[in-house]
Amino acid sequence: MTHTRRRLIQFGLTAPFLASSLAAASRARASNSDPSGRDSNKQLVKSYIDATDRGDMAQLDSLVSPEVKWWIVSRGDFDRDLITAINQRRFTPDISRVSSIIGIAAEDDRVAVEYETATIRDGAPVFIVYHHLFQCRDGKIVGVHEWTDPRVRAPRFKTSQIAPPGLQPFGQAASSEIDEERTRAIAKAFLEPGPQNLSRDLVAPNYRWWVNGRGYDDMFAFFAKLTPQMMATAKANPPIRYSKRVKGMTVEGDRAAVLIHTDAIYPDYDYINRFHVVVRVRNGKVIEMREHTDRNASVKAGFPDI
Repeated sequence: MTHTRRRLIQFGLTAPFLASSLAAASRARASNSDPSGRDSNKQLVKSYIDATDRGDMAQLDSLVSPEVKWWIVSRGDFDRDLITAINQRRFTPDISRVSSIIGIAAEDDRVAVEYETATIRDGAPVFIVYHHLFQCRDGKIVGVHEWTDPRVRAPRFKTSQIAPPGLQPFGQAASSEIDEERTRAIAKAFLEPGPQNLSRDLVAPNYRWWVNGRGYDDMFAFFAKLTPQMMATAKANPPIRYSKRVKGMTVEGDRAAVLIHTDAIYPDYDYINRFHVVVRVRNGKVIEMREHTDRNASVKAGFPDI
């Protein structure tokens, strides 16, 4: 039983020479203009999203490495053959899909992108929110961790989730409002266990909180109701081992996409959750947190480290 729970949850100047030289020069120019690789990796990811909207499997095949390792929240790991079969079913060209990028952050070989896809299900419009962490190398997607709305625990959204109903999305930040190292430090303090964890002191007056499968809500009111229940449960049935760790962060501008691992081991079950959280920081304050989580984690366990 325990094993099953934990198991699930990879040199004449010939024409070819000239062509090769020109290609090398082009790559060098691109490298010089984009030394961090941020722009080229983000463009690769945007091309992937555009191809899913069109149901263009040939384009998807050209963007994804044969050795890709693909993980989907609540489901686990897939190789290229399996994820290709999954994508053929969910990104068919006969269904209208229009995706809008909510936010994107690139750092090193990683691109964290949150986007919303408007489509039609059973004759009615729905909005599917994704948060992917891509790993890019040599112009190919070599790794993906994918979070999306949990179908079995919540219905699809009937309205756009880019901003709370009746409000506008946050506009683009001025350069004077952003310090990437401060973004990193405040996101870490806000999310890691400690005295500043989810602190009111770190948030701006217009702070917004969003959770996949739930939508926008008042975070402090929510936890005021939930915390006593959680503490009572923990006191009655304390875990044998508990850890909450920030496992990685992708930061660009005012946006930090943060991987968090929570592992609570109990005598008769495990609570193992994998979060991908967006924290946006301006002028030293958190203006928004968008939380992507495995909402099945309370009834399912066994995810490996990612």
